[in-house]
Amino acid sequence: SQCLNPLTDCGVITVTGLTISTDYHWQARVRDNKGGVSSWISYGNNQTGERDFRISGLAANIQIISGNNQTAVVDTSLTEPFVIKVTDAQSQPVPGYTVTWTILQGKNGGTLSGGNTVTDSEGLSSRDYKLGKTTGTNIIRATGSGLTGAPIDFNIEGLPGSISYFQVTGPSYAIVNQNFSPGITIRAYDVYNNVKT
Repeated sequence: SQCLNPLTDCGVITVTGLTISTDYHWQARVRDNKGGVSSWISYGNNQTGERDFRISGLAANIQIISGNNQTAVVDTSLTEPFVIKVTDAQSQPVPGYTVTWTILQGKNGGTLSGGNTVTDSEGLSSRDYKLGKTTGTNIIRATGSGLTGAPIDFNIEGLPGSISYFQVTGPSYAIVNQNFSPGITIRAYDVYNNVKT
């Protein structure tokens, strides 16, 4: 647009005809009132061909990227976060979409690093997780309303920690020269009373 007095709308343009699920790169140049033209300047000093923005379609799909089927000791944090991706009907990433995270089975105190998340520019959303204090399967769910592939459940197996104490069980008395019945049993437990095998 022309820079006239007053200069309130100087340099403002309207772009039409953009296509959904397409990456775009901005370039601009200035022409003065004598006809002189500047060189092209890329937005944010990005290289030509780099994406400045994408026109995304409506969110349609959700899928696991990483973090499923991990194992870890109880009451410790996973080494990898849960990562999901939201895409449109053309499988292009959808930024700005709210993903709901829920602990379905925390095994005595499992915790997520936060609440719901918003997808980034690549359509990705993630959460870290700390296991509960009881061994077994922790289940964490990520979902979005109406998305194909939803809900997504992450399954994490909690393992017992290091041995904290032993428990010995056996008969209260024994007869000389006869086997114990029942026999003596020794079980190892971690600090949270999980059996260590």
